Formats: sequence, C-alpha cells, structure tokens
Amino acid sequence: MFKRVRSTQAIIFTTLLRGIASLTMLFMLIEFFDELNYGVGNAALPAIRSDLGFSYVQVGLLLGLPGIVNTLIEPVLMLLGDTRFRKRIMLGGGLAIVFSLIAIASTRAFPVVLLGMAIGFPASGAFVSLSQATLMDINPGREPQMMARWTVAGSFANLVGPAVLAAGFALGFGWRWAYFGMAGMCLVLVGETWLGR
Repeated sequence: MFKRVRSTQAIIFTTLLRGIASLTMLFMLIEFFDELNYGVGNAALPAIRSDLGFSYVQVGLLLGLPGIVNTLIEPVLMLLGDTRFRKRIMLGGGLAIVFSLIAIASTRAFPVVLLGMAIGFPASGAFVSLSQATLMDINPGREPQMMARWTVAGSFANLVGPAVLAAGFALGFGWRWAYFGMAGMCLVLVGETWLGR
C-alpha cells in the first residue's frame, strides 16, 4: 500500500513537472516569436517603404504613433492581466497580433499598415508581457534563471530575424511572406497557450 501511494505521488509529481516544463518552453517560444517579429519588422521597413511608396512622414508615423497608442493602452491591459482574466487577455493579444500581421502583409494602403502596427504594439504587451509574468509565477524562487533564459531566447531571435529576412530576399521573396509566416507561427503559439493548463 505504501509503495502504491509513493508510486502515485511520483506519477503526479512527474506529470506536474512535465506540465511546467512544457509551459516554460511555450513562454520561451513566445518571447522568441516576439523578438523575431520586431527583428523582421525593423529590417523589412525600408523594403515596405519602397514597395508601397510611403513618404518619410508616413514612415515617421509608423515608427512613432504605435508607441504612443501602446503607452495609453498597455498599462490598462497589464492591470487587467493581474486578474482572473489573464489567460483571456493573453489569447486576445495573440489573436490581435495575428490579425495585425495579416493586415500588414495583405495590403498596399498606408492606413491599414498603420492600424496593423498600432494594434500589434499593445497586443504584444498583452500576449508577451503576460506570458513573462506567468513564467515567473510558475517558477517561484527561480525568477533569475527564468529571466536569463527569457533574455537568451529574445537575443537569439534578434539575430535570427534579420538573417531570415535577408535569406528570403536573396531567394527572391519579398517581405510579405515573412509577415504571413509570422502570423502562422503566432497562431500556433496562441493555440498552444489556449491548450496550456
């Protein structure tokens, strides 16, 4: 009887560890995606400007206005994220990122690109910043290690993003494929977050 109880406890503990490990990996992938998204977006901006014929004033708006919108919206999302609605806000943020990437990739109109970027900034806060907070919550006492891993994942994505885009250009692809690809990647991560316990 005692051995059976110990065996059951071991199974529960192993299952719990696997769940935490998989969630930890998921959140690292979300950070990787986020930095990949910004890395590709920043590297693609000259090509977007040239392809769509944007003026430098319009480029200035693309660089500045989404940050202002984010400054107004993100604090509210972070406060709401500290409630029982965290997972819903994370999922909504992830889906908003997917929408923004598809909108940018499928248009030639400046207002749509601007709207996509303005949506993408606070959506990233909802999806990524709350993933980071959850990562810390499920790893009590290991916050420094988790932050180190989080930083490594983001730094690696910062290196990979422009390189992937450059390889795509070298193979004759434009910038749109990268946005569609990132939208697909984000959709998978949202699905995994929804399924995560």
